[in-house]
Amino acid sequence: MNLGFISFSFTGLVGLVLGFFALSTSYGAITDERESGAIKLLLSLPNSRLDVVVGKVIGRSAVVTASVLVGFVVTFIVLITTGAALELDSFAPQILLTLMLGVAFGSIGLGISALANSNREATLATMGLYLMFAVLWGAVTRGIPRIINAGADQIGFSGLSDTASAELTLFLSYLNPLRAYETLSAELYLDSVQARLVTADFTQQQALAPSFSDSLPPYFSAGALVLILLIWTVAPVILGYYSFQKADLWMPAYECWSNRRRSNILRWIKSWAFSSVFYQHAQLPSPALELKLQSARRTHEAPQRYSTVMSPPVDTGFLDLQEVLQTLLQSVR
Repeated sequence: MNLGFISFSFTGLVGLVLGFFALSTSYGAITDERESGAIKLLLSLPNSRLDVVVGKVIGRSAVVTASVLVGFVVTFIVLITTGAALELDSFAPQILLTLMLGVAFGSIGLGISALANSNREATLATMGLYLMFAVLWGAVTRGIPRIINAGADQIGFSGLSDTASAELTLFLSYLNPLRAYETLSAELYLDSVQARLVTADFTQQQALAPSFSDSLPPYFSAGALVLILLIWTVAPVILGYYSFQKADLWMPAYECWSNRRRSNILRWIKSWAFSSVFYQHAQLPSPALELKLQSARRTHEAPQRYSTVMSPPVDTGFLDLQEVLQTLLQSVR
């Protein structure tokens, strides 16, 4: 099926649905517990952060695997009961490839969840990455050779040939796990050359068919495409774990920014109260008023640090400010 900006086969449509399902089940695996505070209880037990990440990977992969197996079992029963021809030599590898794709997208979602500081960040990153995989990847892969040729023309060098440009575009498209899965699935029913060109446009087919008929480059082999799926399975989890290992789970980044903003607002209000009310209306402050002001300054300027075990202290800045303003008004009266 070709919609102009996106083309996919039936297996490509299966990959789109499976990728969305796997991402939706894993993108909030860690951020949900960080926002609810359950991650603190989980780490207070004899569990390391590596145990948390590995456990989440296994759990989400099990959910995706069970869903895929149920779908294929239902498909198998329907095909058998309707008397349709079923080739087990192709059906069994198709199940394995689909499981690999589901686990890869589950790992991508988990890596995003470990990298993000909040559930909102994880949601936006997941939506953007899925949009990139499903819609925008083809435009990017076609645009990179054009940029290279335009840059070569500017500096006086010859650009890429039609064959080299088509090979680069095809290789970049295989970095998308959806396209790698679609090509590997097509190879179960077609020969290797036809499987590589089944999703290519007419220009790419004309440029690559003669060179592929002689020998298929190793970076277009089935092993290379399987390796791409394995990289998408392992790399996001590793990156997410290293970010999660260094993250401050007791005070997220957005909470630090909120506290700093609140502290700045309190500092401005107190400065205004001291300058506008005290210095303009209170001519001779009493010793009691001076002690009140000094106590308020010490309370406001004292550094507040969070413990890795205890909850954050309650900010009493508003109570101090109210007490100071009441004292100032009494002195003015």
